[in-house]
Amino acid sequence: MKKTNKKKLIIFITILIVIIASLLFIFNINKSSKNPSETIGQIQELNSKIFNLIEQNENLLSLIEDKYKQNQLKEALDNSLELKKAIQELTNDSLQITELLKNVVVNLGSVDKNNRAIFEEITQLEINAMNYLVSYSSYKEILSQQIGIEYESQLDNKTLENKADVLETTNQMKELLKNIKDNINSANKLLEKI
Repeated sequence: MKKTNKKKLIIFITILIVIIASLLFIFNINKSSKNPSETIGQIQELNSKIFNLIEQNENLLSLIEDKYKQNQLKEALDNSLELKKAIQELTNDSLQITELLKNVVVNLGSVDKNNRAIFEEITQLEINAMNYLVSYSSYKEILSQQIGIEYESQLDNKTLENKADVLETTNQMKELLKNIKDNINSANKLLEKI
C-alpha cells in the first residue's frame, strides 16, 4: 500500500511540476517585454545612431569616388573595405530596431487607439528603411569587386575591356542611403507626436 501511495505521490508531483512549468512558459510567452510607448526612446536613440552611421557611409562613398576619380585605386579599395565594416554596423543597429518594432507590433493592443495608427505608420516607415538597407547592403561586395578588378588590372598593366561603372554604383548606393534617411526621418517626426 505504501509503495502504491508513493508512486501516486511521485506521479502527482511530476504532473504538478509539468503543469506549473507549462503555465510559467505560457505566461512568459504572452507577457509583453515592454509597453510599446516605452520603446519610443530606444527607437529614437537607435535612429539617431543610424543617422550618424549613414553620414559615415556617405563620407566613405564620397572618399571612394574622389580616390577613384584620381585613379588612386588602392586607396579607393581600402576605403571600400572600410565601407563594408560600416555597412555591417549599420545593419546590426537596424536589426535592433527591428526587434523593438516587433515588440511594438506584438503589444499594439495595449496602445490607445489614437497612437495605434501612428505606431503602425512608424513601423511601416522603419520597414521601408530596412528594405532599402537590404538593397544597399547588397552593393558592398559589388563595389569592392569592381574596384578590386580595376586595381588588379592596373597592377598587371592590363586594359579592361568591360570596365564596371564604379561611380554609377556609388550613386545608386547614395540614393539608397537617402531613402533610408528619409524614411527614418519621417518615423522620428511621428515618434515625437506620441
